[in-house]
Amino acid sequence: MKKYLVVCFTIIMISIVTGCGSNKTLKCSKEDNSSIMNKKETYTITFKKDTITKVEYIEDIAVAENYSVYIQQLEESLKGVFTGFEGMNGFEVTSTTDKNNIKIAVNIDLSKMDEASKKSLDIVDTKQNFNDAKQTFEKQNYQCK
Repeated sequence: MKKYLVVCFTIIMISIVTGCGSNKTLKCSKEDNSSIMNKKETYTITFKKDTITKVEYIEDIAVAENYSVYIQQLEESLKGVFTGFEGMNGFEVTSTTDKNNIKIAVNIDLSKMDEASKKSLDIVDTKQNFNDAKQTFEKQNYQCK
């Protein structure tokens, strides 16, 4: 699962593109609900002209009452996907939990990252079209605005 999340996260980040104008924001979200948990993922991508400047990824998970004993393990597993990126300029992961809920937030400020950091995240090109980025998310069943 870790590998899948990192690959998806990287592909989405690389696929995201900018539109015309000085600043533009694309917000896409998707919900996945089951009897075990309800999960909502939200990406907020900020563009400046033809370049992605910031990416925010938020994953909100609410687990069923009888699975709440696993909340800490789930949090550690989700945070583990981003192990190795701690201390990287422009990259921040935060998490909050309570009895049944986890919120993981990943904030990436590409303007603060050096090229080596971008390369370690497999970010090789941040230039694409805003509409293409929107279509990429929508093909993966995200609702975008």
